[in-house]
Amino acid sequence: AYVLGFKLDCRQAVSLIRQAGGVAVLAHPYCLGGEDVIEELVNMGIQGIEAYYTEHSPALTRSYLALAQRKGLLVSGGSDFHGGSKPDVRLGSVTVGYELVEALKKAAGDA
Repeated sequence: AYVLGFKLDCRQAVSLIRQAGGVAVLAHPYCLGGEDVIEELVNMGIQGIEAYYTEHSPALTRSYLALAQRKGLLVSGGSDFHGGSKPDVRLGSVTVGYELVEALKKAAGDA
């Protein structure tokens, strides 16, 4: 939820997620521009990247999968379904293999 005036920097957010037992995964990496910013986030402790996403072309998906492999990142994905606010995005239009879910669960100590 959005709270006016409340901000965390990336390092704080990653730390808080990990302290809470979560897995810090970068969503919508295409919004950041280049790989340099992702590299900074890797250095801050992110553990995964969203490679499968509605707005990713097949080439961009392959690029993020290769990046995840090079950096030792977990892979996530989803449709980003928001109901009526995104009528062109269908629930379940993007799926990921269960092995990716298992890897995320293991990283969270939940498997």
